[in-house]
This record gives sequence, C-alpha cells and structure tokens, in this order.
Amino acid sequence: MQLGKRLDEIIDKDEEQENEVLEHLRIYWPKYQHKQYEINTTFNGIKLKGFLDGFNPPPKAICGERKTGRLWTQTMADKTEQLDWYALLIHLAFKLPPEQIRFVLTWAPTVWEVGSIVQPTGEIQNFETKRTTKDILRIGAKIIKTHAEIGRFCAKEYKALGL
Repeated sequence: MQLGKRLDEIIDKDEEQENEVLEHLRIYWPKYQHKQYEINTTFNGIKLKGFLDGFNPPPKAICGERKTGRLWTQTMADKTEQLDWYALLIHLAFKLPPEQIRFVLTWAPTVWEVGSIVQPTGEIQNFETKRTTKDILRIGAKIIKTHAEIGRFCAKEYKALGL
C-alpha cells in the first residue's frame, strides 16, 4: 500500500524522479485531465463519496484506476467491483450510461524478496474494461442492502447502550 501511495504522489505531482524505474512509470503512466477526482452524490437517499484515480469527464469519459502488486489480469479488471462503484458514481453525477464510459485499469507489477522492500519492476500494463447498466444495478442493490444492515446494527448497538 505504501508503494501504491508513493506512485500516486509521483504520478499526480508529475515531478522528475532520480530513480529511473520511478521516472519511467511517471512518464508512461496514462494521464488524465483530473487526478484523484472526487464525486459526491446520492443514491436511493444514501450519500455516496468516491475518489477516482484519474478521470476525463464527458463527452469523452474515461475512468482510470491505478494498481500495484504482484498480479492483475484482464479477468480481475473485468470483475473488480471497484469499477462497478465508479460506474455508478459517474452515472449518478453525469447522467451517463456506463456503456459510454471507458475504463482503464493500469497495473505496475512489483517484486518482493525476503529481507527487501517491495519494488516496482518498471513494467506497465493497461486493462481496458467495460461496465453495463446491469453492473451498476447490481452494485446499487448491494449498497442498499449494506446500508440497511448497518442501520440495523447501529439500532441494536444504540439499544444495548440504552440510547
């Protein structure tokens, strides 16, 4: 996680790096009009907030997500609910169907050896993926269910505390 945060800072600040691997990542990582783009919206009476690593707003809507770690695949990018969440946020904020949003998950593979720290390899791999209205309906239903469960849990705890 620390490496991911460090790479976020390097890419967002776009300042030259002495380390050639980090400089390579800074130069070749996809660029977006907005970095750490915040979306605040409401869904079914529930306040939602999200931060997109990279975002180009409509009419050419692109949502970029950054990942580091040992493994990301096209299948993982296609299935991550994080992008379903972002599709819902963008849909609510811009009234844009998810089919009109381009999603790009960019992965910087890392290596780790015993006794050392996690290091990026310098490679970059982009996974383009799509989301559908069905995906945002599914994540929306999950949000409604989770919100209700949290409400029930809080009510139970308040009652136990005599509040």
